Amino acid sequence: MIVGTGISALIEEPEKALKFDLEEMRTPEARWYLSLTSISDELGLPGSITILQETQPTRPEQSRSKPAPKPKAQAQHQGTSKIVAIEEIDDSDEEEEEDDDLIPYEKPDDDAYDSDDDPTLIQRNKPTAPVYIRDLIPALRDTENVERHHLAITTAPSLIRRKISFGTELAEQIEELALTIVGLQNDNNHPTFHESRLQSMIALIVSHPFKMGRWFTAIYFDGDLSQVQRSAVLTALGLSAREIAGNGEDDSKALRLPDTGDTSFPSKRLSPSLEAMHSGTEESPIATLTREMSRTSLQPLAANAADAMTGPNALKVRTFSSRMEVEKKRQQRDTQRQKSTIKDLHKVLAEGFFFPMQGRFEIMMLHLSSSASSSYNPFFIPHLLTLFLQTLTLILSTAGPSTPFLPGLTHETLSLLLPLHTASASSEPTVTVALLSLFLALVDLNIASGSNGEERLVTEYATQVIELREWASQVFDRTPPSAARADPASAVSDPQEQIRTLSAGVMVRLGEVMERYQGRLMGVHSGFSY
Repeated sequence: MIVGTGISALIEEPEKALKFDLEEMRTPEARWYLSLTSISDELGLPGSITILQETQPTRPEQSRSKPAPKPKAQAQHQGTSKIVAIEEIDDSDEEEEEDDDLIPYEKPDDDAYDSDDDPTLIQRNKPTAPVYIRDLIPALRDTENVERHHLAITTAPSLIRRKISFGTELAEQIEELALTIVGLQNDNNHPTFHESRLQSMIALIVSHPFKMGRWFTAIYFDGDLSQVQRSAVLTALGLSAREIAGNGEDDSKALRLPDTGDTSFPSKRLSPSLEAMHSGTEESPIATLTREMSRTSLQPLAANAADAMTGPNALKVRTFSSRMEVEKKRQQRDTQRQKSTIKDLHKVLAEGFFFPMQGRFEIMMLHLSSSASSSYNPFFIPHLLTLFLQTLTLILSTAGPSTPFLPGLTHETLSLLLPLHTASASSEPTVTVALLSLFLALVDLNIASGSNGEERLVTEYATQVIELREWASQVFDRTPPSAARADPASAVSDPQEQIRTLSAGVMVRLGEVMERYQGRLMGVHSGFSY
């Protein structure tokens, strides 16, 4: 305050000068310091130095006692002063003697937490990873504390899986936790937000598949969700259905995903934004698995075509050692799949996943058809509708031909395909591919189930099957061959080429069945019933 007041008095006018109306500024010492700015020092005469040296007595040797305290300055000082003499006193010897008693200390190591220059920004109370579900839920909701929020998102998948077989804490709070995870927003730019959220939803569904499969289906149709959140829900339903059937490890290898217990989930096939992933720039895991299943279904047809050109399989040679190695790996995969398969798998997949999804979608379509106004329907957005159909295809293929719910699955699938293949949304290439994949998966399951399944297609559902077969034939005829056929790598992801391949596969597979039951089909057209 004294320095500021003194400088202000020198550069400002008297009425604008800085003043502090405090008791400390009215003390004699403060007034003495303020008077220093008005002192006028002048050079003295050279002769005064000689007179001072003659009159100054010899300086006695000072003792090592403490110096006397400096007396306070007098209240009154003269306005001007004159320097009489300046003498430099050398006391380096005394300083060296005093320094001998001091022990130097080493420089301390840098504090790892004091990396910031500003000490007010140092965070000493680092958040710790939650170890209970009751601590995880508030941490996921705490968006103000960025570090705690990020740690909760990263820790959630592994914590949920640890709690699956430990106590009832997860079961008691599973719906609240699921609602919190589904509603998360990436407001703090978490680097692996979408991957961690997806892995958390998969862990929740795997923990209680029947209950949470229905819950996630309900939140998909009834919840106020964005397109990104709905896409994440569908992806979680499809991948969790594969995992409870024992295919989680195989899917991880095929999709280059980490193990289900790995919370980092560093998949390069998932983009930071799921909108871009499902709009076609990046292929979703559901789309990849669906395409692989369709290709597996069409492999026998390709093998038969190759046999016609190169000869039957009996003439093809394979070493005995390679056959043994392939058989050993297949047995290991089957053993691992049986260990990770849950009880009542077919009931869970049918009543917990497929029937709720198909039923809610059919109710939505009936409500839309009965509505007079053509309002906006978020479920008919091409990439959401495509992902929904691909998820149903994945669940249907995972159930397999041996499921006792195959008649019901066949009926519900055909009732879904009939109105959809004539809808305006089916004109989109990606939606057409998804419809053909679902129909082909249904036909393959009934053929693989034996003669009963084939008979079911050509007797109970002959009219629906013929209508869909004619639609597939029309789709094949109006889809021109793609230029991507010359490039096999690009032909895999080209929608036009996929449409032609799938529609041709549907016609060939149904043609084989119709040839065996040609008489019954002709009876259906003649008006007979079975």
